Amino acid sequence: MLWRDIMKKEIRKNILKYAIPGILGLVANSLYIVVDGIFVAKMLGPKPLAAVTTVVPVVEILIALSLMISTGGGIYISIFQGKGDLKKSREYFNHALLFSLVSSVVILVLSLLFREKIVTVLGATPDIHADAVEYFTWFILFVPIFMLNYALGTWIRNDGKPALAMATQIVGAVVNIVLDYVFMGPLKMGLAGAAIATGLGPVSGVLLLAPHFLLKKGDLYLEKFKLQMSKIKEILIGGLPSFSLEFSLGLMTFFCNIFISRKIGVDGLTSFGVVGYINLIFLSVFLGMGQGTQPLVSRFYGQQDFEDIRNVYYFSLKISVALGVFCYVFLLVAARPLTSIFIDSNNIELTNATVTAIKLFFVTFPCTGINVITANLLAAKHSVTSSILISLLRSCIFLVPTLLVLNIFSNSLLIWLAVPITEAISVIATFILWKRDSYNMTNAYL
Repeated sequence: MLWRDIMKKEIRKNILKYAIPGILGLVANSLYIVVDGIFVAKMLGPKPLAAVTTVVPVVEILIALSLMISTGGGIYISIFQGKGDLKKSREYFNHALLFSLVSSVVILVLSLLFREKIVTVLGATPDIHADAVEYFTWFILFVPIFMLNYALGTWIRNDGKPALAMATQIVGAVVNIVLDYVFMGPLKMGLAGAAIATGLGPVSGVLLLAPHFLLKKGDLYLEKFKLQMSKIKEILIGGLPSFSLEFSLGLMTFFCNIFISRKIGVDGLTSFGVVGYINLIFLSVFLGMGQGTQPLVSRFYGQQDFEDIRNVYYFSLKISVALGVFCYVFLLVAARPLTSIFIDSNNIELTNATVTAIKLFFVTFPCTGINVITANLLAAKHSVTSSILISLLRSCIFLVPTLLVLNIFSNSLLIWLAVPITEAISVIATFILWKRDSYNMTNAYL
């Protein structure tokens, strides 16, 4: 019993060692998008903010694609590290890196070719369509660097350097903030400046992370390898849960954009822009914890140490619920000051509507933490189906019917309850899936 207690303390120490940099790093990364919103709102006004809001799902989907490749590779990297097979671990790293670069270039080309149609599908109304296309065009030029920055940040954690990943993400956020001011302020570059600043932020991250892999400072580095499509397939399947988790945020934003624009109009999209930026930062806490603990969970899975996987899960769950409660209490107090960062306080009607939206949208945020942490942990131990199902329940299976029902009522405020209701319903399914998966995991090796 004493030995088990000592091991629990050691595991908790390792969770904090990996999770805290993961949280801080991902929060910093989310500032790439949020700072754009603040500067756009203050310097350009509500309509350009609404235009940027329509493009945000694309950014979230790109992050999802990057995470699918990087986390899918990272899971196999950590599993084979746990087994002591560093050569195979490097093979997965190099396959994932190559596929990340090739896929990002393909996305860049296709996005530029179909940008007008893409922005229309995203829900841009005619009065903001041109602004949305301008922001989308300039941002999409940086897709290869944007995706590579996320990928290298994941693999540097797999290589035992979580603090370095955090530091580079913070530096990238600072670069973005400075360039946002310069490009939209003195240089008067408008939405193009906002998009370019967001694109240049990850450049600093890549420049800081690349030497670790190029100069062979860890177990992961570039080397010649024989391309095996079976490994690419394994990486993509392994990364599907992480993709679905981040993609669900983009999908949720997309569906909400559609319903809000029809129900409330441009003002509704502006309010949702503020809600979305806050959600992006706070959700990064849970996503960062999940990504931060992924190397530990995948390593334990490689060692078939299921007891320690459960210890990681329940400790992470306690932290996520506490953080969820704290975040909501904070928002009850700070909703108006946060809104004033994006919206002119003289616009009393829009300010009041946004404050109300914030208080309604985040009411079940602790449930969000449970859903995200569970989906992340299931992904890390290669329970692909269960993890994906949680993400789909949150982003469309439960969300779309809820939006349709609430849309019937004349009170437009009810639309802001669609996401919290969905999260609360999803948490029941989440616990059922975890219990079932935990039972199957234990019995598989009896």
